[in-house]
Amino acid sequence: RGKVVQGIGETSVPIVALLPLPTLLIWGHLSLSAHQMGLGDLARAAGLPMYKQLVHEGPDRQLWEQSPLNKDFLNMDAVQRAPAPVLRVFVLVLSILADKADENTESADPFLTMLPKHKARLHASKKLVMGMYIAVGIDDHSLACRSAVQVYNLLLPLLRKKMQHEFLLD
Repeated sequence: RGKVVQGIGETSVPIVALLPLPTLLIWGHLSLSAHQMGLGDLARAAGLPMYKQLVHEGPDRQLWEQSPLNKDFLNMDAVQRAPAPVLRVFVLVLSILADKADENTESADPFLTMLPKHKARLHASKKLVMGMYIAVGIDDHSLACRSAVQVYNLLLPLLRKKMQHEFLLD
């Protein structure tokens, strides 16, 4: 783990050993592969062990006490101990987990479905902001920019909407 070992053969240079592969890295790659194959549920399920290890999940509260932006926060001790390849994959997993906010919830009254959708978008944006923080911490600026663009695209519908209900117009 992180120790320099002799070369693989006579013609190779010494390398840094990473084996055995960290379990979180395997879960992360499983999540990424499932996402690429279009298996969203499997991708999210495979990303959850990584999420639970590196993020503190806040307690569930009553609706009027909740803030989607304050519910979860990074477990800084675990993040500081994790190697850069694990953190890089974790940022991509956070991106996959944030995709859930775009799922449609249909209802007869669109006004009643706005709050859960908006909450889901804000919660997903928090995941992406955590990803940006980690990406900047490991000096992967292209990954940070990717997360920033995803946050912008996720929040854009909230910034454009004019929320007026028919009862407010009377």
